[in-house]
Amino acid sequence: MYVPTTFGEVVYTQYERTDEIVRTFAESKRLLETRQEIGTVLDPSVARDATTRVIGETRPDLVYEYLEEQVSEATKISGVVPTIFSPMVETYLTQTRVNRLDAEFVFGREATEHIQTKLSDKFKTLINTGNFDAYSYSGEIPMGVVVITEPIEHVLVVIHDDIGVVRGIIDSKDRAAVTWARDWYSKHKAESTPLTLS
Repeated sequence: MYVPTTFGEVVYTQYERTDEIVRTFAESKRLLETRQEIGTVLDPSVARDATTRVIGETRPDLVYEYLEEQVSEATKISGVVPTIFSPMVETYLTQTRVNRLDAEFVFGREATEHIQTKLSDKFKTLINTGNFDAYSYSGEIPMGVVVITEPIEHVLVVIHDDIGVVRGIIDSKDRAAVTWARDWYSKHKAESTPLTLS
């Protein structure tokens, strides 16, 4: 059996890191080409100190799992999202019921319609916890931007395709990216109204 030298280990470790960097570049390029308008609004700082998760051909559930994991570990969160899916609502409910999550979200037109027609009862319960505020934005939202401020400050940019399927996530801890994301949230919240449920 071959036992590598210390230098061999160093070379192999550097090779693995370089391979990961190249793969991240390729995944990021593919992800950002999902929607044309993203390039005009996404701040370049989001790419600094970032991790990229792209839905692959074999394990599309990995992106959803990563998103749920990040939210379930958060204690303070705000975001602007174009879509919503039931497992995330369950995660929000679980966390807010036990006072482990303080959240504010602005939902785009399609997400608002989906909430009002399919998730109304769950959202009433969610809002009634007192730990979740929801707003409705009447315009189009090209991507999801979620700011997690506690326990570790970072931003998740959630890229969707034209039919609302999540294609990938960029997770950045860069301070400028977090500032940009907070401004993005504040701008959309200022142009929104409280979410109404029947």
